[in-house]
Amino acid sequence: MNPGPFISTRSSLPARLASRLVRADVLLLAAIVLLAVAVRIAWVVYIDVDSNDGRFDDSVFYHNTGRLLAHGLGYVNPYGGGPTAQRMPGYPLALALVYKLGGWHMVLAQALNIVFAAITVVLVYLVGLRIFDRRAAYIGALVLALFPGQIYFSALLYAETMFAMLFTLVLLLTIAWSSQRSGVRWWQALLLGVLIGASALVRDEGVVLLFVLVTFWALTMRPWRSTARNAALAAFTVALALAPWTMRNAVQLHAFVPLRENAGGTVARHLEPPTVGVGLPGEDQDLVETLRNELRHPAKFLSSTVDNLLAFYENDSDGIKSASIRVSIPPFARDNIRSVYGNGDGQSGFGLEPPPAWFSDDFTPLLTRAEEAPWRRLANSFFFAAGAAALVAAAISLIRRNQASLVLILAAITWTLLFSILFPSVTRYHYPLGPVISVLTGAFIVSGWDGGVLAWRTLAARTSGERTSAP
Repeated sequence: MNPGPFISTRSSLPARLASRLVRADVLLLAAIVLLAVAVRIAWVVYIDVDSNDGRFDDSVFYHNTGRLLAHGLGYVNPYGGGPTAQRMPGYPLALALVYKLGGWHMVLAQALNIVFAAITVVLVYLVGLRIFDRRAAYIGALVLALFPGQIYFSALLYAETMFAMLFTLVLLLTIAWSSQRSGVRWWQALLLGVLIGASALVRDEGVVLLFVLVTFWALTMRPWRSTARNAALAAFTVALALAPWTMRNAVQLHAFVPLRENAGGTVARHLEPPTVGVGLPGEDQDLVETLRNELRHPAKFLSSTVDNLLAFYENDSDGIKSASIRVSIPPFARDNIRSVYGNGDGQSGFGLEPPPAWFSDDFTPLLTRAEEAPWRRLANSFFFAAGAAALVAAAISLIRRNQASLVLILAAITWTLLFSILFPSVTRYHYPLGPVISVLTGAFIVSGWDGGVLAWRTLAARTSGERTSAP
């Protein structure tokens, strides 16, 4: 395979690791990972979140679908009892596994989140090592270990931590395998497709990683025929990974649902919000007609996209808001809960005891607004500083034609456009970009340090020369 204009001639990742990951590297990386684990454990203990404390958010769904799966009751809606494809099953399946092994305890799920976060820190180190150097890799891993917005989600049963791990793994393997002299092998393209499919089973938007992958190959690799072949192989295994879920939905829901129920309606409501309220999950809107209407008003569409972009990066403190959420379970959900779980007698419904707090209106926020404020400021300040550094590092990488960094840049741009144009711009949805920002922040700090040292030495040499030449 002839390399394209950006292709590097670096060796494969395993060979490089064998030569560069010496004992000192492993020990320092282990210290950073332990730090990441320690601060997340401290946060979990401090915030003491319980998904069944009376709140009504996505964590309640994940926690309880995991419980029902662990009891062998299938993937069902905990509020209605019937089969559901309201959210992707990857994270509930992971929760079900730990619940099956250790019981239905919130702390086990939080421990799983911390494991996902620790693995992501290691992956960030490997990405930084692959693209830049050892110093940038260490700093990037340390940035992610101490990233407040990332730490906050360790206590919450959302799919973000698991998805960010898979997201970063796909980027790492794309970088490593695409820079081989022999190009991407057929089995590597197949495996990347499987991993992208797995990420889509955690968050349906993960399918866009296929676009990132193929775009990177198209820009960096030749001949085109090989790129097309690898793209087809990856797309095939993405579809293969999603096939069991699609077939399950066809059987249980009697509909073709390859990802999530009513995804088209979600896009339509995002493009054209209802006049009153935000619409319920079951309320469909015609996506094709909505798209046509948007195209008839390009100025409105552009303005809406800019507003969504700003909303997407408005803050990085959603983890605090979600931890101390103030919304209790609405009546329409309560009406169905006892029919699903039963009355605690072991006979009716599924024979499981529903959480008592679900039927109480006395939900008390875990943190007051005054208590939330410093944690919000910390998260937002860290995020915007790291984000600015990452933008500068991305620009420098493009100027220097660092081909591997193009994967990170494409991923960030694609993910941003996805939520600016098609999907709701909830700020927590930029969570998987935390590892990308961390890698680039590490590169920025190293570049700034090297630039400062070079400037100091140049100035010192010039001053020394002037003194020598003086009479």
